[in-house]
Amino acid sequence: MYDKKKLLNFVVLNFLFVKNVGLKMAHHKSALKRIRQSRKLRLYNRLNKKAVKYALRDVRESKTFEDALVKFQKATSILDKVASRGVIHKNNASNKKSKLAKYVFSLKAKAE
Repeated sequence: MYDKKKLLNFVVLNFLFVKNVGLKMAHHKSALKRIRQSRKLRLYNRLNKKAVKYALRDVRESKTFEDALVKFQKATSILDKVASRGVIHKNNASNKKSKLAKYVFSLKAKAE
């Protein structure tokens, strides 16, 4: 699947890199707080989207049906979690799961 340590490093580095970007523009406390919140949410969304991307890639790279089925179950779990958090739309998650299922069962047909 995806490397959690690698993704965490990605988030930490991005957070440190953009730590002071944009804070000089705002003059009100509420605007400064909103900048902090939006930056945090943006990194959270990017992390979750990367997790989805890696999960989908792992399924598509698998060559056997059994391997693909195991990775497909993990990918659907990740997609459901990300959709329930509102990072991606539930129909988008459903479409991705449908395409993955079609691919996984095409591997089964090839094996027979």
